Parts: sequence; structure tokens; C-alpha cells
Amino acid sequence: MDEVKVSVIVPVYNAQDHLSQCIDSILSQTLKEIEIICVDDGSSDASVEMLEEYARIDSRLTLLKQDHKYAGTARNYGKSIAKGEYLVFWDADDYFAPDALQEMYEQCIKDDADVCICSGWRYFEDGDYEEPSGRYIRKKEVPEIIPFNAKTEPDHVLSVTVEVPWNKMFRRKFIEDQHLDFQPIRNCNDVFFVINAMCLAQRVTLCQKRLVYYRKNKTGLVASVHKSLKGGFDAWRDTARSLKEKNVMPERSFANRALESIIYLMSSCTDYEAYKEAFLYLQNENMLDELCIYEQDNPDYYYVDYHNEAVRRLRNGSPDEFAGFMWRVFFMKEGAAASKLRKKNEDSKNQNTKQKKEISKLKDQVSSLKAEIASLKETIDSDKTKITALKEDKERLKADVNQLKVKVKALQDEIKVITESVTFKAGRAMTWLPRKLRDGMKD
Repeated sequence: MDEVKVSVIVPVYNAQDHLSQCIDSILSQTLKEIEIICVDDGSSDASVEMLEEYARIDSRLTLLKQDHKYAGTARNYGKSIAKGEYLVFWDADDYFAPDALQEMYEQCIKDDADVCICSGWRYFEDGDYEEPSGRYIRKKEVPEIIPFNAKTEPDHVLSVTVEVPWNKMFRRKFIEDQHLDFQPIRNCNDVFFVINAMCLAQRVTLCQKRLVYYRKNKTGLVASVHKSLKGGFDAWRDTARSLKEKNVMPERSFANRALESIIYLMSSCTDYEAYKEAFLYLQNENMLDELCIYEQDNPDYYYVDYHNEAVRRLRNGSPDEFAGFMWRVFFMKEGAAASKLRKKNEDSKNQNTKQKKEISKLKDQVSSLKAEIASLKETIDSDKTKITALKEDKERLKADVNQLKVKVKALQDEIKVITESVTFKAGRAMTWLPRKLRDGMKD
């Protein structure tokens, strides 16, 4: 393959349960001018063997191996050998629409974009169902003019999407020119890379189709966020410092995005001591100032209604007070969500009842049609019997006709022999005069 349009970089760590679904969805992409760079991050399961088999089947797949250094390092390793005009960083436990690369690549070419963002689905493994998500492209935050950048949309450049890499496509030259890498850390290794890319890009475009299926019930890093909660905060601080050094910090947009991430990380923490330590770390290390997260007089400064109060409690409260506040917030949200879910379930039941009635009606129609078909088959079988009998009669008549033809031919041959014999001719001569007199008498 002469030209690689897109390099697909996939970090892999003990992903054997979902790896086939992921790789199959990449190999079956409608855009064929791609390379797939899988970087095994020290897996101890069958992931490497599976990838080696895929590499034998399709030459577009390259397998790299490294010791367990987390996804950020694996992504950097894959990026270092990528040849594609554009890059995507997909996860080994997600899967993708067949036209995902085609749609995003064509949007990039159309808009000459440095970054393209697509929408996606959330896949809930425990219930085996998919639902559309509004997080990956937030429609209310979409700028009127696209492509956009941090200068044209300073308040919303980071709120239009979340800081994940897998719903984005990046121009490789842009990434290389800006010397952007993922951080080699356990959690939030993508924050520095994605946020910098969004703020440095000259042209950010959108592909509003849902092209990525994100597996929601993940274990691993998300489930063990308490092990490196402070590391996640450090990632945001490093990113803030980088943006300020490059003079591209969109302060309000960044504060909103960072605050939302911090609240998510803290609410996902299942270890109280780790949560308490991280909370005090935010307060004592001047972290919130570095992240531009201040109390604001403007009630609309933060895009989520309770975030201004959350900031006040983060800056001035205790770990227990903040935990209580967040519990009340999420309890109310969960209560509203539960009510909405009950309504959805009731609607689903009503819909199911209606569908069952329609199905029953259709079954009756099918039974009626089957009876008509059976009757028609009987008529056809009866007609076939009649036709068979007529065919047999026809064959018998043909045989009789053939026998008569043989007899007629035999008689004709006998007549011919007689008329050509000497006796017949002599007899004709001797009876000539009597026949002539007879014919005259008739006249």
C-alpha cells in the first residue's frame, strides 16, 4: 500500500475477552488505506497470540510489544512509527462503525482539519444494550461556525466534547509539529495530549454521526482510580501549565472541563482515605488556582448549575462536607434518573403490549395465509394429476396414430408394387376398349 490515509493505534493490555470484536471492526472499515498498530502493554493473557494471528491474516496490522507501562506510553510507541496522514487512538475493548474512519477522514479533508470529533454510543455489557450518548458531542455547545478553534470559541472549545482520544482524529503533521505526547501515567494519560491538541489546533471540525461504541462497564483503570487519584489532578495541572506557557489557555472553558473531570474522578473513588488525601491535595497544593477554578460572582460562569457551590466547598470545606454535598447532588440526580427510567420502562411495557397484540394479529394472518396456501397446493396437486392423465392419453393417441401411419405406408407400398407390375399393365391394356365404351355410355 503506497499511501496510508489513517494510522489506527491501539494499546492492548489483557484484552482477550473483547479484542476480536475490536480488531474485526477495524479490519472491516470501508476505508482500506489504513494501518493498524497494536501495542501490547505487557499482557499476561492470550492477547499477543490473538494479535499475532491477525497480523498473519492481514498485512496492514503491525504488532509492537513493551513492558507494562500503561496506555499513554503504548500510544506514544505506536505514534512514533505511524505513517498515516491522520491518526486515531482507539481502545482494545471498544468497537467501531464500519464507516467510522471513512466518515472522519472525509470530514477532515473537506475542512482541512487538524482535529475531527465524532459522536458515539455507550455499550452496557452487563445488560448487552447500546444507548446514544450526548457527552461526546454536546449539541448545545456546538459552535455556529465550523471549523473552529480556541480563539474563535474560547468559552466552549473544550466543552463541546470530553478529553478522550478515541472519538477524535488528528492530523499527524500537526501532532508532530506541536511535539504532543501522551503522559506515561496510570490514569488520565490522555488529558495533556487531547486538551493541548484542542487548544493548539487551527481548525477543529465535527462529524456528528455516532461512530464509536464505548464499552461502559469497564474494569481496570477506571475501577481502580483511587490508586492514582492525585496523579489525575497532576495531569490537569501539567496541562494548564503547558497551555499557559504556549499562551493558548481558554480559561473559562478549561476551568469548566477540569472541574467536571475532578468531580468525576472524586465521585468514582471507592477508597475513603485516597479520596480524603486527594481532597486535601487540591486545597493545599494551590491546585485549584493553577487550574483557574475560582469562585465566581457570575452564576452562569460554570456550565453545570451546582458547580459554583462545588467550587466553594472544594476551596473552603472539609472532605466530609464536600462528600455530603456531592452525595445529595447525585442522590437527587439519581432520583430524577430513576423516575425517568421508571417512565421509560412503563412506556416500554406499553409498547411491548401493543407489539404483542400486533404480533398476535400477524400470526392469525399468517395462519390464514398458510391455510390458503395449503388449499392452493391441493388444487395444484389435483390439476397435476389431471394433466398427467391427459399426457398419458396424448401419448396413447400418438402411438395409435403412428401405428396407422405404418399400416397406410404398407398399403401404399403394396399398391405401388401392383401398379408397376407387368400383369397390372397388361390387364389395363386388355380392358381399355370396354372401359372406353363404358365411359361413352355414361356421356
